[in-house]
Amino acid sequence: MKYFLIFSFMISVSILAQEKTRRIPITMEDGIKAIVEVDNRQKKITPKSHHTYTWYKAKSILHTEGAYQGDLLHGMYQENYPSKQLKVQGNYKYGLKNGIWRYWDKNGKLIKEEKWKSGTLVLPKVKTPKTPKTPKTPKTPKTPKVTDSPKTDKKKDSKKKEKKEKVKEEKSIQTKTTK
Repeated sequence: MKYFLIFSFMISVSILAQEKTRRIPITMEDGIKAIVEVDNRQKKITPKSHHTYTWYKAKSILHTEGAYQGDLLHGMYQENYPSKQLKVQGNYKYGLKNGIWRYWDKNGKLIKEEKWKSGTLVLPKVKTPKTPKTPKTPKTPKTPKVTDSPKTDKKKDSKKKEKKEKVKEEKSIQTKTTK
């Protein structure tokens, strides 16, 4: 039994040693909850003076330019509003933002997307809210111009009839006189 416990302990230690990162939940002062991954191997890097490094120490996430004094964030990073709605999601590579970073408002609407490479912003892309397409309004049939009242229409009709009759009479007169 003694050997079994020792063997089990050694296996669990070796499994933990193989993990490259460890996840740490953090609650910030404003109620925002974050889940961060830090480098479990504690790889030492030489910081570059023009980069801002993000690191974890004493239950806090800290940012410094050209240096760090804790565990560098390495891997997945996520922030949630107190309502548990996603706020920020991205990745760190040895303390520097890397890959696609997305930002949401409190209603869950994607408001910004950025592309980072080794701590340098490559492509900022601000999402503009998509307005729903308004359905095309059906064309209304053209209404006839109303210039005359129905009474005047009757007058026009009677005038046309009179003209036709006159034309007929003239034709008949012409035919009679030609005969």
